[in-house]
Amino acid sequence: MHFSLIYVGEKPAAWAEQVCSEYAKRLPPQFGYTQSRVTPIKRNKNTVIETARAEEWQRVAEKISKDSLKVLLDERGKQFSSKEFAQQLDHWQLNGKDVAFIIAGADGVNDADRKSADFLLALSQLTLPHELARVLLTEQLYRGWSILNQHPYHRA
Repeated sequence: MHFSLIYVGEKPAAWAEQVCSEYAKRLPPQFGYTQSRVTPIKRNKNTVIETARAEEWQRVAEKISKDSLKVLLDERGKQFSSKEFAQQLDHWQLNGKDVAFIIAGADGVNDADRKSADFLLALSQLTLPHELARVLLTEQLYRGWSILNQHPYHRA
């Protein structure tokens, strides 16, 4: 069982790397969490957005094992409280499949690719910068783990 985050983005800011790294280090090795960046397609005035989205999705798909559960972060997805998200993590762990969280590029994904995801997850109804979404997801993975393991990090 392995959790991964694959995201489309330019070279990340140092602050985001530092925070994501801190929360990832707090997770125990058996949780198995990794992050991987996919470089976005270069765009110009002649770029067809649907084509760029499809190429970025293909780059993401190449980093995901065939049997992984694909969880696309999307503002139209299901929202959870932290405790509900912890329960969902527990469900996915019991399922035994690897879980790949996906943050698409700045232009999102095409409808067909959205439909190919196994689960749509909304961190918020707000549109978040990619780096903030990475930080928020990584922190919530740690928080979810702490809830499931009665760790004092989550006190509410």
